[in-house]
Amino acid sequence: MTELAEQRHRVSDHDETADDRQTTTTFVGFVHTLEEESERLRSLAEACQQAARDLAERETSLDSREEALHRAQHDLDSRRGELERRQQELDARTAEVDRASARIAEAAEREAALKSVAHDLLERYSDDGAH
Repeated sequence: MTELAEQRHRVSDHDETADDRQTTTTFVGFVHTLEEESERLRSLAEACQQAARDLAERETSLDSREEALHRAQHDLDSRRGELERRQQELDARTAEVDRASARIAEAAEREAALKSVAHDLLERYSDDGAH
């Protein structure tokens, strides 16, 4: 019976050694896979950091552009206000010119009427003096 027990023990030792090798191989493969995954994640993290830096630069650039646009909009609003004020002044002066033109036309009509009256009077007195 001892021979049988020894054979079992040898088979058992042999099985344990094979199991240990299998476990070691599996563990080494797992460690290698973890190292590859760690490297991939490290590369991904670096790419994310670079993307974040790029986005921060773009945001800064966009903020500058936005500020420039706000200044330009403010300038345009100021200019629009100035143009509206000048248009109102021009409209007021145009109205004054129109009123002055109307007064000149009225004066011209009165002058023509006075000339007509003067002409009629001259003719009347000229005709009366000749009789």
